[in-house]
Amino acid sequence: MSRFLILLLIGCCGWVCVCATPVTGAVRDDRGNPLPYASVWVKGGTRGVTANSEGHYSIDLAPGEHVLVCQYVGYTRQEKRIVVGAGGLKVDFVLSAQQLSMAEVVVRPGGEDPAYAIIREAIKRRAAYADPLDSFTCEAYIKTLMKLRGLPKRVLGQKIEEKDKREMGVDSNGKGIFYLSENLTKIAYKRPDKLKLEVLSGRESGSNGYGFSFPIFINFYKNNVTVLTDRLNPRGFVSPIADGALNFYRYKYLGSFVEDGKEVNKIRVTPRRKYEPLFSGTIEITDGDWRIHGVDLLLSKTSQLELMDTLEIRQIHGPVGSNGAVWQVKNQVVYFTFNFLGIDAVGNFVDVYNNYDVAPKWKRKFFDRVLLKYDTAVNKKTKAYWDSIRPVPLEPDEKVNYIIRDSIYAATRDSVGKAEQRLRFTHAPWWEMVGYNTVEGIDANLWGSFRKKVGGSLMRLEPHVRYGFHNTRLNLWGVWSWKDWWLSGGKRISQFDPDNPIRETWNSIYTLLWGRNYMKVYQNYFTQLGWGKGLENGLRLRANVLYEDRLPLDNTTLYTWAKTSNTRLTPNYPVEKLSGNFLRHQAVITTVGLSYQPGQRYIEFPQRKVAIGSKYPVFSLVYQKGWDGILASEVNFDKWQFTVSDDMNFRLAGRLSYRLGMGGFLNTNSVPIQDYQHFNGNQLVLASEYLNSWQLAPYYANSTTASFYATGHVEQHFNGLLTNKIPPFRQLNIFLVGGANVLYVNSANNYLEVFGGLENILKVLRVDVVSSWMGGHYYQTGVRLGLGGLLKVF
Repeated sequence: MSRFLILLLIGCCGWVCVCATPVTGAVRDDRGNPLPYASVWVKGGTRGVTANSEGHYSIDLAPGEHVLVCQYVGYTRQEKRIVVGAGGLKVDFVLSAQQLSMAEVVVRPGGEDPAYAIIREAIKRRAAYADPLDSFTCEAYIKTLMKLRGLPKRVLGQKIEEKDKREMGVDSNGKGIFYLSENLTKIAYKRPDKLKLEVLSGRESGSNGYGFSFPIFINFYKNNVTVLTDRLNPRGFVSPIADGALNFYRYKYLGSFVEDGKEVNKIRVTPRRKYEPLFSGTIEITDGDWRIHGVDLLLSKTSQLELMDTLEIRQIHGPVGSNGAVWQVKNQVVYFTFNFLGIDAVGNFVDVYNNYDVAPKWKRKFFDRVLLKYDTAVNKKTKAYWDSIRPVPLEPDEKVNYIIRDSIYAATRDSVGKAEQRLRFTHAPWWEMVGYNTVEGIDANLWGSFRKKVGGSLMRLEPHVRYGFHNTRLNLWGVWSWKDWWLSGGKRISQFDPDNPIRETWNSIYTLLWGRNYMKVYQNYFTQLGWGKGLENGLRLRANVLYEDRLPLDNTTLYTWAKTSNTRLTPNYPVEKLSGNFLRHQAVITTVGLSYQPGQRYIEFPQRKVAIGSKYPVFSLVYQKGWDGILASEVNFDKWQFTVSDDMNFRLAGRLSYRLGMGGFLNTNSVPIQDYQHFNGNQLVLASEYLNSWQLAPYYANSTTASFYATGHVEQHFNGLLTNKIPPFRQLNIFLVGGANVLYVNSANNYLEVFGGLENILKVLRVDVVSSWMGGHYYQTGVRLGLGGLLKVF
């Protein structure tokens, strides 16, 4: 029976192949130049293809009579009636530049250009066309191509070896295709906001990856247009037909042409001001119903474009469905250029939309929390499959790239697979291997990571070795993790605040150069077992139990390079809270926590799911208990903490980030200093973690065992608002940032700081001026340097 089914399937596939005849050809202008990525489709149908960059196209059609339509932005559309037989057919198109008519247009001196009246009509209908279908499905073919035009010898001091170039697929001059992928994705949409993407097949040159599988939705009917990603401009870009577009753009009527009996108006779009998030180029609007017919729009550095130098968007819109009352994007090409740190690259994203169904039927609960789902055989399709479904013919260099890089990958695949099963080792970065503090003197801190796949999941073992040369103490501990569990134990050095507010590298520098030993540590023998798991409803649970035998440590050296009169070396304990070091004791502590983000969405890969967040805040609750009498434990306390955080993008008005919290102790029978509620302070000129610390506060001055406290962190990232009016700032895309951090325990223990600064300096740096008040009185003003901007860390 199985053999019969296989033969039947082969027979059916063969019948489909026999009944589909390839129609190929080229699209050129009347001078013989190729028209790259022109659209070709069957009139009255839902299937179409796109020519490649050399103007060649290929489409499979059933035998019979068809009308092929060829269209390219700025050129007169052409139709050809063809009869498809059993053999292949060649059909070329020669398009002429559109002859725009201006005969009926009269512009009086000082009068308004006719383009403004057309744009006003388009604006009136914008909202209706932004989301015209209650539901639909379609298929999107996505091809991503990236080419290098040049590479420097070094990037950020790292030399680029010839081996690196070969692995990237480029020649010795650093030129060639370094990324090429194709995807076929099914899109399902239901108003108002239900979306599901199913990746049917994906291919990535030189790997078994899935490729760039997310369609690039660029909707010019939206007031604020997102292009590719918010990273290109967090404020978005103002559509030429946005509600307030007349305040941002100038328009010039270029003329009109007639297509399918419908007049189409072509309008040039020009920004009124530079360094605003605005497009330039042309937009085509149909007369009477005032729809977008096509666009050819450009973004550049003067549009506040980040990352890329230029980005050009070409779209062709057309009717979908049987009656043609609804129009959608049928073809879209996004070209980009990039030149940063000497890396010169160009590329494009081609999206071809086919097989629209404007009255789909779905199974119950079809729309779930999975936004993007990969078929189990997504990257296992044959070359014959791709040749049969590809609506854009490959370029010669793309064919060569696939052949060479895929053959290299096939030759090394077995060795790569075996390597994944072997133990792999990584080690600590060199700057973390040696440090200095007043407790240990010079310390050697070495750690590594052994990783191996076990049962389809990565198992990790991290051994740590630390030795203090002045106090001659050796510490050994390790961490093991697999799936949802982790276990650690041994002998270690820990900061009093378990959030480790001070990085050891910076403490070493401050101690040696300025005589400031801010980091306070103790030694402990410990064992800890933890578990954590995320659920599909957006809930994440975690729990752990910790045993510590805590030993005090004292300074063993006060060596520093700073002048004696300038040093402020203090004992090795939080002097703001203790008059002497703590006594040795044991502690058994359990912690349970949960976090919940409503509307959590996921990407479902063949073997795992990855959470991608949602538009709603994250709510977190943590409860911690110290147990008296278990394993000689001497702690006895209960404390809780609740936080809510979010990151809200108001587009042109900037981005607001906040983190609000409250908590307290329910029981304080025995609370050692390690178990106080600590608040992350910062006494370094380098900024600590934004939205989770107080930039000028002493590290332990506000630590408490109070029954209630409240915290708040708020930041407004203006993302070019206001600074785009200041020439030096707007040219460098430097943005304003401002906000406040507040802590309240009681009338005597409270802290407030407000700050303002500049970020996105050289794409990575941020500088803030911070003023603070403690206990209701002015405390100090300082400057903090951090990472903040396009490539920010915090």
